[in-house]
Amino acid sequence: MKKQPELTALTRKKLIDAYFELAAGGERASVGSVAEAAGFNRCTFYRYFTDIDQLLFQVETEICDSFEDALRHHGSAVASPDIIGAFADVHRKYGTYLSVLLGRYGSARFMGRMQAMMKPAASQLFKTASDSSDAAELKVEFMLSAVLATIMKWIDMDRPFPAEELGELIKELLLHGVFAGKAM
Repeated sequence: MKKQPELTALTRKKLIDAYFELAAGGERASVGSVAEAAGFNRCTFYRYFTDIDQLLFQVETEICDSFEDALRHHGSAVASPDIIGAFADVHRKYGTYLSVLLGRYGSARFMGRMQAMMKPAASQLFKTASDSSDAAELKVEFMLSAVLATIMKWIDMDRPFPAEELGELIKELLLHGVFAGKAM
């Protein structure tokens, strides 16, 4: 007997949503607590995932794939506005998941994956004849760290304004700096 694909997808989504609901509430999610919160038993969880880490890895991969698609959609990914626009697109679809993965107790693995995907686009900003490759690499690292830290703080602040406004703020900071228009 074959499972119905719609039912399989719905069960998987309920398990994933249950995990992120528990994690967003600050609870340590175990296989048992996730299955119970989703309305299933542990056996059902194990039909879909080997453990919590596999559940997270699958969600991270889905988000990363979506982010790469969004980067392609936003052009050739040669400038930071493309990165920010892509993030806003992904946030609309995966906002709750991103809040956990990039939040205070988020996933370092996911953060590294996001940074690796953003690096080629960010690197294009700093390719100049006057920069050594070391200087360019440090600039990219600085920019990516600042962008991700800003996103994480925005999430920690409970997303006080829409992702699109966050994108505009980050663009402004990247293009004009933190102290633009202020005397130092």
